[in-house]
Amino acid sequence: MPVSAKNAVGTGALSATPSVTLIVITTYASDSFTRADSSTIGNTPTGGYAWTSLAVKTYTAPTWSILGNALKAAFTSGTTEGLMYVDDTHADGPIEVKLASAGDTGLAFRIADGNNFWMLWTGSPALGNPYKPMKFVAGAYVTVTTTSKNAALNDVLEVTLVRSTVTAFVNGVQVATTTDAFNSTATKHGVRAVLASGASLK
Repeated sequence: MPVSAKNAVGTGALSATPSVTLIVITTYASDSFTRADSSTIGNTPTGGYAWTSLAVKTYTAPTWSILGNALKAAFTSGTTEGLMYVDDTHADGPIEVKLASAGDTGLAFRIADGNNFWMLWTGSPALGNPYKPMKFVAGAYVTVTTTSKNAALNDVLEVTLVRSTVTAFVNGVQVATTTDAFNSTATKHGVRAVLASGASLK
């Protein structure tokens, strides 16, 4: 799940959740994860921002690692969802993701905490569902809008953030825009992983 933004995201076995091979959060932070396998993620090579694992709802935060030049998530028993983010101190800018396989996942952005964040959702349990800009408010998902574009393999997703305006693009074509002040000053952006989603992102 590449995420890219261009200006001012006991432990069980590795799940089939997203493998992230490129993530760029504005020009201030970027990470391709093309480095040695490791049980720690460290900081972004560009910007030096620390990666942080975050629990969603009351779940335990996933344990993330680098395996095969990709970011992988492992979940504890009973945990099905989690986030990984950097805080680049910028609320605005584009964030980009490329879908490499089917699954319920999405890029996460403007994260305040594990109960309050935005995401561009690709559908569950597989591709073929309409993209939905969504927000997670006080522990509950809210669909902001539903696009007419169905998720497909190798789509390039982007959200552009300008104050309270969130604009979504698929393969460079605008598919949705909304004005919503929710978390409009939050500066944490990254990825969302879902247990057994079967997702892989580049």
